[in-house]
Amino acid sequence: MTIYAVDRAKLEASQALTEALKTQVAPGEIRYAPPEVPGDLAFPCFALAKTLKKNPALIASDLMAALFLKPGGLIAKAEAHGGYLNFFLDGKAFIGAVIGDFQDMGPAYGTHDRGKGRKVIIDFSSPNIAKPFSVGHLRTTNIGDALVRIMKAMGYETIGDNHIGDWGTQFGKLIYAYHKWGDREAIEKNPIRELLSLYVRFHEEAGILDDEHPQGEPGGESGKPNLLEDEARALFKKLEEGDREITMLWEWIREVSLSDFQKVYGMLGITFDEVLGESFYNDKMGEVKELARQKGILEEDAAGTLLVRLDSYGISTPLLIQKKDGTSLYATRDLACAIYRIRRWNPEKILYVVGEEQQLYFRQVFKVIELLGFTTPCEHVYFGLVVLPGSEKISTRKGNVVFLEEVLEEACRRAAEVIEDRPMAPEKKEAIVKAVGVGAVKYHDLSQNRKKNVTFDWDKMLSLDGNSSPYLQYSYARARSILRKASSHPSRFHEGEAVTPEERDLIHKLARFPEAVSDAAAQCFPHLVATYLFELAQLFSAFYNNVAVLTASSEPLRENRLMLVDFYSQVMKAGLGLLGIEVLEEM
Repeated sequence: MTIYAVDRAKLEASQALTEALKTQVAPGEIRYAPPEVPGDLAFPCFALAKTLKKNPALIASDLMAALFLKPGGLIAKAEAHGGYLNFFLDGKAFIGAVIGDFQDMGPAYGTHDRGKGRKVIIDFSSPNIAKPFSVGHLRTTNIGDALVRIMKAMGYETIGDNHIGDWGTQFGKLIYAYHKWGDREAIEKNPIRELLSLYVRFHEEAGILDDEHPQGEPGGESGKPNLLEDEARALFKKLEEGDREITMLWEWIREVSLSDFQKVYGMLGITFDEVLGESFYNDKMGEVKELARQKGILEEDAAGTLLVRLDSYGISTPLLIQKKDGTSLYATRDLACAIYRIRRWNPEKILYVVGEEQQLYFRQVFKVIELLGFTTPCEHVYFGLVVLPGSEKISTRKGNVVFLEEVLEEACRRAAEVIEDRPMAPEKKEAIVKAVGVGAVKYHDLSQNRKKNVTFDWDKMLSLDGNSSPYLQYSYARARSILRKASSHPSRFHEGEAVTPEERDLIHKLARFPEAVSDAAAQCFPHLVATYLFELAQLFSAFYNNVAVLTASSEPLRENRLMLVDFYSQVMKAGLGLLGIEVLEEM
């Protein structure tokens, strides 16, 4: 198992504390000391106050007196500070350990082997056929792709699964609208916009302009009596039954939609290990009902709807399995999908990267999966909404969507303006424009806590200054420029050379990259990687501005500093790679 310098230091501290307290202290209980507090690592004594019936400050003092630190380790000393026992790293030993980690791991520095031999499935993106790939899909697509990369860095075999929304009553609505108002030639020229126009018109004609929908059918019916909706339901029933004409029309709509989606995925640089639509599970839904019957959990209400009641598990709303007309629901297909994934992949867990508004729905689905006899843990990795200025939620039915492709194109246009006057070959400039523009959009999303709402704002999303992807990309390019100017590549780190505060801070921050990756994976929070990279770039800027590298006073010092620049560029490239953002050798 890979254990980095910081891990080894925490292990030393925890072992010393375990001996002093005569009770187990885990390395995870050792924290980083805040910047304003002397010391590098800290052990809070507040939790011990209840069991030992002592003041935390007194516990810290007693521990300092009882502590035995083995000589030759990474920790030099410990001091009590309020309710904390703070540990001071041995500067020379710790720096040597960090450099050794880089040299041992090479480009793999920051990765882990904790997930070796285990599989994780990540369900993300999942656009709906015939609907626009809007900026509202950016979060699930970005967050899911970043989690795939982060989990792979943890050693897991990771399956990124794009569960396409290509089934359901909405296709009955679209087929009705196409028969009534559709123009095949217009759709061939501009598929998604024309299909969106038909979808919006259906809801205008039906008088349904909100996004209400019954449980178990996200984005589906409003549940209100409506002749047009009755027609749509009848058409979808025919589709499920295999009507040839309707199936051919559905296949065409699916084909032109997927072709449009691929343009956006290409711009984002995102690929998937598995792409299956809900329709793939059409012949597998019967087993869901049969299993539910066998387990004694399937009921039929007075209207003829099949459902599973979950009141005894603290969920008052039942999960609907089949409508009264015999057609399936989103939940039916999700259950069939989960069973298929578990049997095919035998994963350690399945992560569903879906908006927070579906929290109740996934509680229901996960409980039913469990009741059907499947024990694979499923987790809803939820995120906040993308809202338009004025807090208006993006709605496909109203047609007030912002196409993601347009956002990416506009980002690239603005990036082109920034580098317009720089002398370089057109093909190089084009590559920079794409990397900077797309990176700015991705980072704007991924640098924020996924649980918070994001207001769609052109200026903030496409800002090329401050805490942004272009700032990090430029920082990387600057480091690479230093290395290109060096006449030779540093071959070894010379111990015993003086270390400036800027160098020390940079080395200590580089040492924390593996932990940033691990924390992001454990919490499914890509923004922890983004935050780390921004803080690292700021420390590199201080180092760059205050420490001579190419003109260092001696060759050993020059080599040491060039090595730090090399390690910095390596970590920045790896970190941005985890966020799906390209680096540039020059800007």
